[in-house]
Amino acid sequence: VVEYTMSACPAPAFLKITINKKPFPQCISYRNTTLTEILALKPNLVMLSNSRAYSVISQEIEEAYSYILKPMSDAGIKSIIISDTPRPKEDIPQCLSLHLTDSSSSCDSPFNSYDPYPTLQSIGKQWNVPVINPTNWFCTAIDCPAVVNQIIVYRDNSHISTAFAKSLSEKIYPYIEVGLRSKN
Repeated sequence: VVEYTMSACPAPAFLKITINKKPFPQCISYRNTTLTEILALKPNLVMLSNSRAYSVISQEIEEAYSYILKPMSDAGIKSIIISDTPRPKEDIPQCLSLHLTDSSSSCDSPFNSYDPYPTLQSIGKQWNVPVINPTNWFCTAIDCPAVVNQIIVYRDNSHISTAFAKSLSEKIYPYIEVGLRSKN
C-alpha cells in the first residue's frame, strides 16, 4: 500500500485551489507528480477520495476526475472513488469535552442534504469505476452521530478518527474486491 496525500490538495484536478482565499498552485504540481508516479508504479488498484469542499458544480467535478481517471484507465490501472464523508457541525472532541455529563447526542450533526454521490456515480459509470458512498456508515436519515458504537467518529471538525476508520475496514473490503475485478 502506497499513500499519496497532501494537506488541502484534492486528488481530482481542480484548476482553482485556494487556501484561506489565496491561490495554492502547489496542489497542481503535487498532483501531476503523484499521477506520474502512480502510472510508473502500475498498482493493482487506486482509491480516490477528497473533500466535497472543492466544488459543487457537477461539470467541474466530472472534468477534474476525468483528468486523473483517463490516464489511469489508459494504463489499465483500476480505480475506486470514495465519496466524501459527512461534515460535522463542529469540532467533535471539543464538543464532547464540553458535554461530559450530557448525552453524546448533544454533539450530533444534522444530516447534510448536499451529497456529491450522484455526480460521482455518473463519473464512475463513465470510467467503469466503482463508487462508494459512506454516508450511511456515518448517518441516519436524520442526523450524523458524534459517537457510533462507543467510538468517537471525528478527530476534529472534518477528519474521521483513526478508531472509527478502523471500524469501517470490514465495510470497505467488498468494494476493494469489486474494484480489483472491474474492467476499467
